[in-house]
Amino acid sequence: MGQNAGTNVLPLTMNKEAVTGQSELFATAAFDKGTNEFIIKIVNTSIQSKKIQLNLNGISSGKHKGKLTVLHASDLEAKNTLGKPETVIPIESAVELEAPVTEVSIQPLSFLVYRISL
Repeated sequence: MGQNAGTNVLPLTMNKEAVTGQSELFATAAFDKGTNEFIIKIVNTSIQSKKIQLNLNGISSGKHKGKLTVLHASDLEAKNTLGKPETVIPIESAVELEAPVTEVSIQPLSFLVYRISL
């Protein structure tokens, strides 16, 4: 997921604090000048799914298309092996987020990367 670093780190907060484990969530945001995309990375370490509200301040109002990449395994011991190389793989899908505010659902034990085109 290193290809999702972006060129400029953006502030991303929950209750005015960096998202560093509160409610078992971790998150960062960046802008990529080369692709003109807003990147949001979210990790849910909980065994419960979460619904969160994203305030996409600074993005024009309306619908924005992008890509969502999800890495998820319900089994904490799951791992790829030579015999089963696709036990845990990233799944990509198209998404559309509404700015300035949108609500998203996050699976338990998952890592998500949103790349939103501006």
